[in-house]
Formats: sequence, C-alpha cells, structure tokens
Amino acid sequence: MEEWSYEICDCAKNPFMFVWSLCIPCGLHCMQTCNAKHADPLNKHSALRAYLCVLFFGCVGASINRNLLRKSLNIKGNLFHDFAHLIIPCCAVTQEWMQVMKVKKGSGELLITQLKVI
Repeated sequence: MEEWSYEICDCAKNPFMFVWSLCIPCGLHCMQTCNAKHADPLNKHSALRAYLCVLFFGCVGASINRNLLRKSLNIKGNLFHDFAHLIIPCCAVTQEWMQVMKVKKGSGELLITQLKVI
C-alpha cells in the first residue's frame, strides 16, 4: 500500500483547484466526480455514485467517496482519516485531486480546465 503523495494541507500546491472547490458552486462535487471517473475508469457508475453521494449526504458523502478513492488507489489509511471532509472539505478534495492527477495523469498540478472529456 502507498502513502498519500500530498498532505491534507498541501492545497497551496494547486491553488486554482482549491479556489475551485471553495468558490465555484458544486466545485467540490465536480472534483470528486472527476476523481472517481479517473481513479476507476472501468466502473461506469463510479462518477455518478460519487456525485450523488456528495450531493445527498454532503461532507459525510464526500468522506465515503474519499474512502472509496483511497481503496481504488491502494492508499493506506482508515475511515477515521477519511472524515477530514467534515473539518476541511476544500483541502481534502484538493489533496484527492492532486493525488489522482499525479497517479493517473502524471502531474498533481493539473487543472480541471485542462482535462479532456472521457
């Protein structure tokens, strides 16, 4: 199992995505949906599940998505740490974004506006 490549408060390493999650309506939802789609591209329902989970259950849903994402990327951790979304949701989703983009696209500094539709 791997460790997170970025710390929970490393959101300053990709400030655009942090601001996206903080200021854009449903920005956090978009980021988790993209994360799910890129982390598990063979599962046709992963993006929809991630979006609905955070939409209907808020930060608890985001924590569940983080747990599923961590498992799909084979990252060490536990459910307790996944509940970081309850305290600092924008930092947590930015950390997830950077991790997925680094593992799947080669750069944690990638922006959502640079992605092609998959």
